[in-house]
Amino acid sequence: MAFAMIAPDTQVLLFFIIPIKIKWLAYFDGIYIGLTIIIGYLSPLLGVLAQTSPALAQSLLRGFVSLGLLPYSSTFASICSSAYVNATAALVSMLNFLVFWLMTRKSSRTRGQKAFRKAMKVQQGHGTAGDSQNGRFEKINPVKARHYCAVCHRTELDAPNLEFRFCSKCDGNYEYCSDHLYTHVHVRNGNN
Repeated sequence: MAFAMIAPDTQVLLFFIIPIKIKWLAYFDGIYIGLTIIIGYLSPLLGVLAQTSPALAQSLLRGFVSLGLLPYSSTFASICSSAYVNATAALVSMLNFLVFWLMTRKSSRTRGQKAFRKAMKVQQGHGTAGDSQNGRFEKINPVKARHYCAVCHRTELDAPNLEFRFCSKCDGNYEYCSDHLYTHVHVRNGNN
């Protein structure tokens, strides 16, 4: 159930064929554990019901045992005591999940995600972020050139049809446009 809280849209294949999202398995598991707790602690009421309507109590008991909500036993007293143990174990497992849920519901990751969404909305709105009262604005993601010629300083933003290559004979990462790739002076040990 904790994994379903973290990644609810993850899919698993039931019988390696049927895709099921984890959140639906967690819902089913939560309902089953909840019924185990409720029926386990209310099982002594079946004894009261058995005194007034034995057939109904017997059919309910068989139904709960066949669903796995109550343990099978030959005597009613042992069913009630085993049901308490099962209900307590289910309750403790749900308390474990409750502690996980309380610890992760206000995590810093969520705050970071909210800040990221806010920055994206600002960027989509007018492309800037900053203090509007002081008039200072700076680009959230300024457009930077990826390629830069070491000789003529042109970029792919200046001339989109230019091709850029690195020189294999120069020492260091020097990139040149197609006009200067074969005509430049090779750089050796920081000297031209």
